[in-house]
Amino acid sequence: MKTNKTIALCAIRINLEKAGYIGTAHLLINTKPQTSSAETVKQLKETPGIIIATRSLGKYEAYAVLAFRDAKDFYESVLEIKKFPDVLNVDVSIAMPGIKAFPPKTSQFLLHLNQDTKKE
Repeated sequence: MKTNKTIALCAIRINLEKAGYIGTAHLLINTKPQTSSAETVKQLKETPGIIIATRSLGKYEAYAVLAFRDAKDFYESVLEIKKFPDVLNVDVSIAMPGIKAFPPKTSQFLLHLNQDTKKE
């Protein structure tokens, strides 16, 4: 089936939590004008914790996914990436494990508010 291309991809899915990571951050990266994002992607691929790094089209020239072990690891990794010679800006979006739906059906804030008003 691989020979005739019926199976296009075989992959391994890693449980990042079991590997010691608490979350992932999606990094959207702008490079300096007149530079190639290829060098930035090469540096990203050599950065500990980066699990995906690729060039992109549109508003950003590069995209990466960073797996991090704690807040300090996350912070230091992003600061290190911002120091890359061709990096102009890094926008970050954090993915938290365990959130299956957003927005949640019940707001934790509303639950606490309702409990507080019932006590009065």
